[in-house]
Amino acid sequence: MLFVNKHPTLKVRVVHGNTLTAAAILNEIPEDVTEVFLTGATSKLGRAIALYLFAERSPSSVGKWIKPREQYFAPAGTHFHQFVVPPIRQLRRDCTYGDLAAMKLPEDVEGLGSCEVRNLDLSPVFRGVVHACHAGGVVHSLEGWNHHEVGAIDVERIDLVWNAALKHG
Repeated sequence: MLFVNKHPTLKVRVVHGNTLTAAAILNEIPEDVTEVFLTGATSKLGRAIALYLFAERSPSSVGKWIKPREQYFAPAGTHFHQFVVPPIRQLRRDCTYGDLAAMKLPEDVEGLGSCEVRNLDLSPVFRGVVHACHAGGVVHSLEGWNHHEVGAIDVERIDLVWNAALKHG
């Protein structure tokens, strides 16, 4: 935010892409989920997810930067949604763990190979699949939006950004 404020004449838009990451995580959560075990609510993504869930939907289970011993506070059957690195260690057999939010780019998008989701050996998981935050930058550009996406996530824009991503495939 400070960088953007110091450089008001930037010709490029600075986009962290976290609005689309939040949207991807929220759209993974089943509509019928009724309980929350929330960690990381003070992070940028955690805050937006918590505000959206409590304003728009039934609560669910999400997680970030949870210590191994803290996982045992979650009830059996909890699904831990990953929304930032490092991923949560998978310690419990009675719970499930999601992957980091990622999206497949439209076939006509080129030149983003270095942004692809990769395995530990640096081979691409799937060609054209990028972390949701990177896809957020692509959507921002494809939509021709002129605002910067920095600082806190605007919860009011989550559905707008999600729908724009779906529109572009």
